Amino acid sequence: MSAKSFKIIVIGDSGVGKTSLIKKFTKNKFSPNYLTTIGVEFESKELIIDEQKVQLQIWDTVSLFFSRCSLFGCLSPL
Repeated sequence: MSAKSFKIIVIGDSGVGKTSLIKKFTKNKFSPNYLTTIGVEFESKELIIDEQKVQLQIWDTVSLFFSRCSLFGCLSPL
């Protein structure tokens, strides 16, 4: 069974909880004391939906990253 891949980009202001939300979803861990993300980080999560594997790449970034480049110029397809 081959996995379908999706890239999810979480964009927002610094300090609003993007990293906390992503870590809770991907690793079931929570810490109120994550360091500020600098640039881009990502986590992966594999799910089974309707008996099909789904691979998620969840990108964690700050809005400053996207204000300096176009979305298509900075990210490439899976």
